[in-house]
Amino acid sequence: MTGIPLFILAVLIVIAEIYCYITPYIIASKCSSRFLPHVFIINVFFGWTLIGWILALYLALKRYQAPNVS
Repeated sequence: MTGIPLFILAVLIVIAEIYCYITPYIIASKCSSRFLPHVFIINVFFGWTLIGWILALYLALKRYQAPNVS
């Protein structure tokens, strides 16, 4: 496999990697997460590390619970 098909495969792999990298941000924006700015910042600066990516994903999936006022 050489030439154009190899180039197309490389482009598709890069697109898939970018999509996986920004998955926490996509999830947070679809869920209208309160932590959207936090997820964005963590994903941009620390998303390349596994711990940063997992933290961003955790915040994207976290539901905000209002404190009980009694």
